[in-house]
Amino acid sequence: MGIITISMNDEVEENLRERISDNKGALGDAITEAVGNWLDKQNEQKYQERALKRLEEGYEMGEIQYEKRSELHDRHTKNTD
Repeated sequence: MGIITISMNDEVEENLRERISDNKGALGDAITEAVGNWLDKQNEQKYQERALKRLEEGYEMGEIQYEKRSELHDRHTKNTD
């Protein structure tokens, strides 16, 4: 476990202290949860950006090697043309 000293504005600190219990470690638990949630959000955003970049770049799917859908299913119908 590490020790980090943080500074926050007085209004936020007061609001935080009102909402958490006076139990030992409650403030640290609240900050740990908040930072964990923030990190999760940052990671999710990074993955979304990576996925969008892949979509924008596109995927090489190869050439279309058939003219009609029926060729994919061996459905050879007589052509009456």
